Amino acid sequence: MSVIVDSCVWRDYYAPPTSREGLERIRPWNEALDRLLDAESARISVINLIELEGLFGSGRSRFMLNSILGSCREPIPIVRDDVALAVRLTRKMRSAVPPKRAGAADLLIAAAAIRRGMRILSCDHHFYDIRDSGSNALKLEVPHRP
Repeated sequence: MSVIVDSCVWRDYYAPPTSREGLERIRPWNEALDRLLDAESARISVINLIELEGLFGSGRSRFMLNSILGSCREPIPIVRDDVALAVRLTRKMRSAVPPKRAGAADLLIAAAAIRRGMRILSCDHHFYDIRDSGSNALKLEVPHRP
């Protein structure tokens, strides 16, 4: 099964923190990403590519993005049906008790994963909020819950 790997996981994989604590914090996600790369199951969305481009300077960004694109198949596009589902997810989150919020990028990535029957590997708590607000179709690869 293919898994959309979120920007935070790619970022920490290619630009890990320098502290021992930071390295221990990201280790489960790096190990999960290694397994996905070995199985050729890692995917990336076009949204993640845009996010990653903004995180690094041009030289570093180009190296990292080329490495990621070399490890993944074609990036997952965001289409009209993904947008419609993201709007429905937003409404579910707002009506949850207590109400929850997630950014447009995370909602679009979640919608793309749901529609394609894919999982998401992320260290971002917003994906848990999307799932926990009634979007049970969202499946997460969880090395351990942060």
